[in-house]
Amino acid sequence: MAAVTLVGGLALTACTWMAKWFYALSGRRAMDERLAADFLRQMTRRYSFATLIQIAAVPIALWSPPAGVAIALLCVAFFLLPQPKPRYNPGEEPSATERSSE
Repeated sequence: MAAVTLVGGLALTACTWMAKWFYALSGRRAMDERLAADFLRQMTRRYSFATLIQIAAVPIALWSPPAGVAIALLCVAFFLLPQPKPRYNPGEEPSATERSSE
């Protein structure tokens, strides 16, 4: 049961992050206006796919706890890999000062 709780908690966290992402993306409420649309679509696909994997791991954890935990943790580990560098609209790249503060 602990495995299902862990995987369920990770799935809930992923769903919460996606809700936050979609809120920020809608009307660019909390997104840098200079970010390229294709970059935002790429990141949305990455986050959506990871969220679906996390959700799918829950019933797998019910059936086979070690497999469900492994899938969920591999999905989390995916985000430890270097993420894509932000791409900006042409001519709207951040200044050197802004880049150095990131």
